[in-house]
Amino acid sequence: MRGVIKNGRVLKGAPVPSASTSVSAVAVHTTSASSSLLDENTLSPAGVPTQTARKTAAPGAVHTTTRKSSFQGGNVPSWADSREPTSTLGIPSRTTFNSWKPPTSLGGLWEMLNLEGAGGLSAMPQRAAQTAYTAARMAFFFAQSALISRSLGVEMSALPNGGPMPPDVSKEAADKMVQDSLGGIVELTKMDIENVRRGIYRAPYDMDPRHRQWSPAFWADQHERLLRDRREGKEIRLKKDTRVRSASEADGYPAYYLQHFHWQPGGWLSDESAQIYEHSTESLFFGAQDMMQRQALVPLHYFMRGRDPARTSVLDVACGTGRFLTFLKDNYPAVRTYGVDLSPNYLKTAEANMGYFEKFDMKVNGSRIFSRAQFIQANAERLPFEDSSLDVVTCVYLFHELPPNARQAVAQEVSRVLKPGGIFIWADATQDGDRPEIAQAAGIFNRMFHEPYFSSFFRADFKPMFAASGLGHEATILAHLTKVMCFRKGF
Repeated sequence: MRGVIKNGRVLKGAPVPSASTSVSAVAVHTTSASSSLLDENTLSPAGVPTQTARKTAAPGAVHTTTRKSSFQGGNVPSWADSREPTSTLGIPSRTTFNSWKPPTSLGGLWEMLNLEGAGGLSAMPQRAAQTAYTAARMAFFFAQSALISRSLGVEMSALPNGGPMPPDVSKEAADKMVQDSLGGIVELTKMDIENVRRGIYRAPYDMDPRHRQWSPAFWADQHERLLRDRREGKEIRLKKDTRVRSASEADGYPAYYLQHFHWQPGGWLSDESAQIYEHSTESLFFGAQDMMQRQALVPLHYFMRGRDPARTSVLDVACGTGRFLTFLKDNYPAVRTYGVDLSPNYLKTAEANMGYFEKFDMKVNGSRIFSRAQFIQANAERLPFEDSSLDVVTCVYLFHELPPNARQAVAQEVSRVLKPGGIFIWADATQDGDRPEIAQAAGIFNRMFHEPYFSSFFRADFKPMFAASGLGHEATILAHLTKVMCFRKGF
């Protein structure tokens, strides 16, 4: 999950609150540790911080990243299978996603290597580099899952989080789930590589060997943290202890929020949980989570055609550790960016992660036009932004963590803060009917990872709910275990 507070207001220069701090107020954090970026001239009438930049630029300045329009010259992504008739932005949809199957002949192998969508042989250097990067991540996180499972005394064909399979699931069925998952990751990798080749978004910034993820010391630290997290989580699961703390101990948080989601020790109110979250979820999905959430950049690409990034505002609701925001900032460094989350612990980690990304980006790309992201502890059911004040709202992996009434409230708030013509990019788990071949795995996910609201999420139809809030459906993109939907507010 990642986000939701009540009766929020913006506090200028407020420090990150501790987990025990009352959260009736909304704190703003920036990625600058040396000085406050907020002064009397950087607050809008609504109290929301305005853009600050790493490099001052004229209002009309744009970042230097070049990219092609995917529909210029009929350049439609090969993975697209449809386009929503009511789409006003021409965003491609992918409503069918099948796991990759290896070619059974030399002709099939040649066709795979020379696919038009992948750029043919001329694009092989870029494809080879990105494929090697993805394969390395996939192998590492698969091995990580195996090591964790072995350490906790369960079979790898059980669950990557170290939990046993339910008794009604056979070992053969569990093995097939793993095989289907690996095939899905290969298909997702092809999709990711094509998006990069077509200029829909940039290659992952952490492919660069100077990034900390290639440091053995960094991985060793993450492994030790993850193993400790899994051991503690196993104890919590065996005790069937679902509550992090009582409501009286955490005044201001919704009751549903005070649980050990995913059997994480401390739930969302723990520094340790926030620091291990990315490593933990990548281990669960064998290194595919980054690729899945990058598909949320596809609708943004089509929306941004012809727009000035420096005059565009983006809010990420339930920003968590800020991982998605780093991908967004890598592609659109000049956009005015805000991250909202309920957890002060996750916001602190998001701030640190964005700070690392900014320094890394400076080292790799030099001085790009770069507005600093600002992080706000706030309630997604009561966002601290004026009506019709934002161009884009994104929300990645939140709704399956919310009870139905909270989902409705968040949908209404998103519509309220969007400008007419603005877009809402929603990314979350696939739902009932999206991929029938993995329906059994979805049921296991619900039971084994303490996802108390996943069953209702899995069956929900969100298009009517968003339509009732004034948001029209633009596109749907299936990407392995993630579904991305884009909605647009009417003019």
